[in-house]
Amino acid sequence: MIIIQGFAFIMANKYRIYPGKIKKLLKTGFIAKELVLLKTVDSTNNYAFMLAKKAFRSENNDGKIKINGMVIVSEEQSFGRGRFDRKWFSPKGGLWFSIILNPSIPLQTLQHITLVAAATISNVLERQYNINVRIKWPNDIYFGQKKLAGILIESENINSEIIIVIGIGINVNNAFYQNPDENLSGAISISDILACKVDIGIFLAEFLNSFEKLYIDFLNTQDLKSILKETEIFIN
Repeated sequence: MIIIQGFAFIMANKYRIYPGKIKKLLKTGFIAKELVLLKTVDSTNNYAFMLAKKAFRSENNDGKIKINGMVIVSEEQSFGRGRFDRKWFSPKGGLWFSIILNPSIPLQTLQHITLVAAATISNVLERQYNINVRIKWPNDIYFGQKKLAGILIESENINSEIIIVIGIGINVNNAFYQNPDENLSGAISISDILACKVDIGIFLAEFLNSFEKLYIDFLNTQDLKSILKETEIFIN
């Protein structure tokens, strides 16, 4: 199911995510079967936890089942954040989304899912766009010396269930090369690298398809080394 809140679909462009296109491109079993599209929000992670708390504090078991794998995407964030509550610049043109997960794995291994998401980003960029990146431990994606993407994983115990939310911010079509703000001089976008716009909906679908495969492999094996080896990513 796709829920659209505050989206105005006037004309096709590469900045927007179109539900019909996403539905056709997704090959997942449970990731993004519930997809929420927002025009603006303070933080997709905040919104995700709000939905998760509502689902797990209700007596409706269907809601609890649907929440696992739900994806929340916003066209922009007013208070996007990274680790240590650092502000994440989240204007239109970027890809800002959160994935809600309810895994049955030891709490100490939850942070490893950050690297599963990072490996997925690296995978998609290399195989689909011929862009080689590195992971700056523990949660940033760099192209050269400039930040391209960031990951924030958060968890809460809701009615004795561990819920994790993976917040992901990827600079896709938001350009930095002409931005006078010195605070953004260390950032870069995919469109900066390729010198052309990227279809943000296609990128999201490619990410979600790849992420589900790596995530399931990790849940089954909890072998992070094989996942990182397979993706051939560089970490420092």
